[in-house]
Amino acid sequence: HNSDFYSVGHPALSKDERTLYFVSDFPGGNGGTDLYVSVLKDGEWSKPKNMREPINTEGNEMFPYVSPSGRLYFSSDGHGGLGGLDIVYSDNNTLNEEDIFNPGYPLNSARDDFGIVLDNQELSGYFTSDRKGDDDIYKLYIKKVELKLKVVDEIASATVLNPKVKLIDKESGQEILYTPVLGKVNQFNYSLKLHHEYKLIVQKDDYKIVEKDISTMEIVDDQTIELKVVLKRKFEYYVTLKVRDAESENIIANTLVQVINLSSQELDSNGRKNNGELDLKLDSESDYLIVAFNENKSGEIKIEKQNKKKVSSVRFHTLTVSEKEEKKITFQLLDSTEVKINYPIDIILQDMITGLETKLILSDSGELDFFIKNDWYYRLYYNNKQFYYDSLKKTSTGNIIFKMRK
Repeated sequence: HNSDFYSVGHPALSKDERTLYFVSDFPGGNGGTDLYVSVLKDGEWSKPKNMREPINTEGNEMFPYVSPSGRLYFSSDGHGGLGGLDIVYSDNNTLNEEDIFNPGYPLNSARDDFGIVLDNQELSGYFTSDRKGDDDIYKLYIKKVELKLKVVDEIASATVLNPKVKLIDKESGQEILYTPVLGKVNQFNYSLKLHHEYKLIVQKDDYKIVEKDISTMEIVDDQTIELKVVLKRKFEYYVTLKVRDAESENIIANTLVQVINLSSQELDSNGRKNNGELDLKLDSESDYLIVAFNENKSGEIKIEKQNKKKVSSVRFHTLTVSEKEEKKITFQLLDSTEVKINYPIDIILQDMITGLETKLILSDSGELDFFIKNDWYYRLYYNNKQFYYDSLKKTSTGNIIFKMRK
């Protein structure tokens, strides 16, 4: 770890004291000073490993600190920011630029800001800054936003629901863990960050999915957000579906049938094997695309929303399958400013019905060509499946725009 030929400093230990972070100008780094990590195993510290990009940059990364919750803070002049060294942090140390966060002003300034430490509750702490010309110690207070969520049934509000609740940070894509409220049913607490956008998803079998956007962008002080979500029951009905050959009109057994809810963009991921006839339970307030296929043939049928008053009756439908030729699809890839991308990028085409994945190559002209027989529902993934284009929603997530060319 130590040497006469390079410097090491700023040691920081994880909470269990088994992971050591430190700074060094060891040759072969990313540039300037870099963060290194070493792990204690069987009483011995492992050979230090450069944390590489995106943690380390061509600039200087210094003053690592691991908070009580395990968040890695450090100071850098290579991650952009307000100027000089800025305090930044990473929640999971993964190699994605999106995982490095700058808390901005007033923690950071146009000068050097570094050396942060926090209390056990991570509500206050200290850091160092030369924003007034000399290095001084400053005390900081972290403002918190609490989300208090209550989920109820639209008819019987006291019913114990045990819903599946997700709160997703739109910036990082991470799911935020909730804190159960002791002695209270259907109530959840979340700790949110200032200046963030969140997506709340509440699900339960036989109920409609509820999605809500929650923003803390305009909040400037400690605040509690109280939110009540009312779950509405589904009005369901049954469909008897027969799968027939388009040419012979004979019933075809052993096709795989998939049900796609076009209203919620949900896919019945289990699929349904059948003997040519099967019963389906559908939500009367949703549109559906039902597809059937085997190795040689495929087909689809759309079923529109139904009148609630008539959902007690069974609907009968016939889905015909036939041989399909491959269809060529071309996309133009653009960045977030809608400038054409023509540099190498790995794209994965996944047929969401069959699960089949294919690696695609972006041409020199920035066009992406592929052939697909079943174009009902597919996704184009990039950046190790972090982001994608969805053919049902016809929208892109992340910093790449997929523009279909006819």
